[in-house]
Amino acid sequence: MPDHKSDVGRQMPGSAKKWLPGQLSWLWLTTLIIVLDQWTKHEVVAVFTLYERLEVFPHFNLTLAYNSGAAFSFLADAGGWQRWFFTAIAVGASVMILIWLARRSEEHTSELQSPA
Repeated sequence: MPDHKSDVGRQMPGSAKKWLPGQLSWLWLTTLIIVLDQWTKHEVVAVFTLYERLEVFPHFNLTLAYNSGAAFSFLADAGGWQRWFFTAIAVGASVMILIWLARRSEEHTSELQSPA
């Protein structure tokens, strides 16, 4: 079992600093999915009218509809505060996940660099 106390203060080599370590290197995929999601939403809003339906497959239709609440219109009549509340929760969870991934990446990198 590696001794993590001896890794305190150890820095990553210059070549490892160029790229995001470990799991963080997959953030490009997350960014790509978010960009595609926002682009398709923009396209649908630009082309469809409200409640217009496009049959893609026999049991799959695209329909433009708006949800003013959260999770199947839960809190739909709450006055707007719920949007910012759930945005804050999402941002907080995202930051916590990024910190966790960065720490796991640092641990994994130090385990790989420590002598056997």
